[in-house]
Amino acid sequence: MADATIYRSGGVGLAEVRHGISSDWMGCDWDKSRLRCGLWPVGTVVTVNDVMKIHGDQAARGADLDFAVNVRHPAPPTWLQEALAHRLGDLGAYPWEERETREAIADFHGCDASEIMLLNGVAEGFSLLPQIFGGGPATVAGGSASRREDGVRAAVVHPSFTEPDLALTSANIPVARVIRWSLVDGDWPGVVPDDVNLVVVGNPTNPIGVLHRREDLERALSPGRIVLVDEAFIDMATPRPTDKSDGVHVEDQSENEGECPESLVPNRPTGIVVARSLTKTFSVAGLRCGYFVGDADVIERLSYGRPPWAVGTLALEAMRQAVSPRGIEWSRYDKEEMVHNRVAMVEALTGAGWNVYPSAAPFMLVVPPKRYGPASPESTRRLTRELAAQGIAVRRTDTFPGLDGTALRLAVRPPREVEQLIDAVQNIQSGHRA
Repeated sequence: MADATIYRSGGVGLAEVRHGISSDWMGCDWDKSRLRCGLWPVGTVVTVNDVMKIHGDQAARGADLDFAVNVRHPAPPTWLQEALAHRLGDLGAYPWEERETREAIADFHGCDASEIMLLNGVAEGFSLLPQIFGGGPATVAGGSASRREDGVRAAVVHPSFTEPDLALTSANIPVARVIRWSLVDGDWPGVVPDDVNLVVVGNPTNPIGVLHRREDLERALSPGRIVLVDEAFIDMATPRPTDKSDGVHVEDQSENEGECPESLVPNRPTGIVVARSLTKTFSVAGLRCGYFVGDADVIERLSYGRPPWAVGTLALEAMRQAVSPRGIEWSRYDKEEMVHNRVAMVEALTGAGWNVYPSAAPFMLVVPPKRYGPASPESTRRLTRELAAQGIAVRRTDTFPGLDGTALRLAVRPPREVEQLIDAVQNIQSGHRA
């Protein structure tokens, strides 16, 4: 397993990094002691461990109230359930509609079907990343050891979804972890080491909800380098917030076909691969639905050696439904609902003494109230356990490189559920004082 080296971007001094995120990251005045980040000086070498394999679904299992998983709803919309149920009689046959599904998605994005790779969930696509420079009959025999000798090296911009990092390091590919501290700076592309062949970055970033500018993502490109942009939540993304009110208008979010202006899919530059997930918005995490959009030769390398029928009949149906006129209309409506709920959630949490980070995503990074002492990784872990005992799941953040766990990630939920969370935390903290 390869080591990973830490690089920090942004204009934050080491002392500030040790005690919190700069006020620039917030875009507003902020008490730096309220959120702590990983205490890693530039150049620190760390190894991957099991904590990075922890995901929100593990906390959500059996919970009555789920803020840990970013799937929008407990079940798919009724119209999608009906479409899937209609296909149950076809499950005796092997999946055969892959070409039609690729064409439907390509038509939706205005690209060629050869640029689409259907995935059994985007996580499957991340597991294929180690062969992005080694796929194909001429080079596949080299294996992971030769990749190190050939100088293949990756960079992952953190904090972010950890599966790409795990897939690469597990294949013995060295990873430079670029810790992006600041919300407003565009310096991180310049921090990526020059010898990196693959850059992985989330947009918007999970768990922080930062929406990167398209122009900054394009700056990460260089000759011979591939940039993979994880746009798992881009269909719910809104422009970066300009003030603490989070007041945005959904009708202003898109330039065409419902695409976020910062998406790299429209007019995609050569060398960019975009990962898209359908499981969150359409609440079909159990089906595993996702796809890559990229250069045809890169898609071919990623696909080499993949078993047949990798994506099942119901997943193919869900993908086609997602890009159908009905799916597009439903997604736009659900985004409007999410934005309204996010505004209400920010106001409720802030009013109850929580610190809430601006987010362009259907989730947000928060620090629990400071009532009887400063927030810390230990106090937040204790609160997480006590909430779990009451059937309330929240997402820990010490599993993300760059964060130490003082903050929590919360999925956007309706006001009634947010009020339940606030009441539960207040009762727990009142009990501690007694």
